[in-house]
Amino acid sequence: MSRRTVLKGAVAAPALGLGFSVLSTPASASGSVHAMVYDSRFAASGAIADELMRMGIQQAPIEGDVTGVWFSTLDPLWAKRPATIAGLTSPAALLCLEQLAWNRHHRVVMRIDHVRTPGGGIEHRIDAPAELIPAMTAALREAPDWSRAVARLAGELPGPLFYSARMDQARVVVSKNAVPMGGQTHQVTWVIAADQTVHSSFRTA
Repeated sequence: MSRRTVLKGAVAAPALGLGFSVLSTPASASGSVHAMVYDSRFAASGAIADELMRMGIQQAPIEGDVTGVWFSTLDPLWAKRPATIAGLTSPAALLCLEQLAWNRHHRVVMRIDHVRTPGGGIEHRIDAPAELIPAMTAALREAPDWSRAVARLAGELPGPLFYSARMDQARVVVSKNAVPMGGQTHQVTWVIAADQTVHSSFRTA
């Protein structure tokens, strides 16, 4: 089943831009991410899997197509309760999940675009809550392996995160130690979380 088929079967969602409104509450000891979706075709997938196993976070590997993980994991989970999900995928895969997530009242609350530069480096554009920017900037600039850095950042996010009405901030960082991206030139790390009304409704149910 293709991405087009999944989207045709979903309720139409409004067009989504790159401006995110987010609010994060103080960090919990266990973090907030329930699972992380990653594309197993990426060179970074091995490092991601290692970090997720170390942190005890559920793995949800895909091979480009998000259909399987949507029907087997994300849709059933979000139908029952709000949950924060992270990922490292292609921009197209994120677009598909972003639109499907709207139907379960979940939104993108953080995004980092990883783009290979002509000189062979990796440029990271961070769109995230202002209070998370300094740690993300330092990790991506200094880490010997940016893919491990993003897995750790996702696993250690404060929780719970939820979509609200405050604008995020953006910053661009270039890795000093660029890990190859294989045949891809653009990958994206993301976090999807429930909007505030969903959290409220589940607390009062």
